[in-house]
Amino acid sequence: MCFSAGASFAAGGVLAAVGVATVKRRPKKRERLFAAIPFLFAIQQVLEGAQWLYLKNGAASMVLGYGFLFFAFLLWPVYFPLAAYAMERNSRRRRVLLMFVGAGVMMSLFSLLVLLQQPLIIDAAQRSVQYSIWAPFGNIGVVVYALIVCGSMLIASERALRLFGLLTAIAFVVSYVFYQYAFTSVWCFLAAVLSIVVYWHFRSARRRA
Repeated sequence: MCFSAGASFAAGGVLAAVGVATVKRRPKKRERLFAAIPFLFAIQQVLEGAQWLYLKNGAASMVLGYGFLFFAFLLWPVYFPLAAYAMERNSRRRRVLLMFVGAGVMMSLFSLLVLLQQPLIIDAAQRSVQYSIWAPFGNIGVVVYALIVCGSMLIASERALRLFGLLTAIAFVVSYVFYQYAFTSVWCFLAAVLSIVVYWHFRSARRRA
C-alpha cells in the first residue's frame, strides 16, 4: 500500500460524495448516526491529507494530528456503539449495546487523559503517517478498543452493521499485524474506505421499499 496526501484527499472526496448520496436516500431518524459515518471519515481523511502537507511544520502538524486522533481515540469508541444502539430494535441487544456505549465513553475519557498528559510525536514511516504516543496497557488496550468499536457492530441485528463490523475488524487485524508502525493511520484509512458499506445499506433498503 502507498499512502500520501493524494490518497487521503481522494478518500475524503469520495467519502464526502458517498455521504451526500447517502443523505439523499433520506435515512430515518434512528439511522442518521450510521448514515453520517462516511461524512465523518471524510473529515478525518482530509485532516490526514493536510497532515502530509504540513508534516514538518510543528504547530500546524500538531493541530492536524490532534484533530485526526480526536476521531480515532475519542469519537469512534463512542460513535460506533451509539450508532448501532440507535438502529437496534431488539430490546435485549439494545441493553447490551448500551453497555458498549458506556464502555466506549470510558475508553474515550481514558484516551483523552493520555492525549493531555503524554507527548505526541508525528512522523512519516514507510509511506504512512505515524502517530506515536505512550499509552498504558499496550496490546490489552488495543484489544479492548477493537472489541468496543468493531464488536458493537458485530452484535447488531442489522446485516449492514454486522458486515461493516466484520470488515473493519479484519482491517483492524491486518493493520495491526502488517502496519503496526502506523497502525492508527492505516486502520482509519481502511475503515474509511469500508464505510461505503453504509451507502450500500441505504441504497439496498430503498430498492426493497
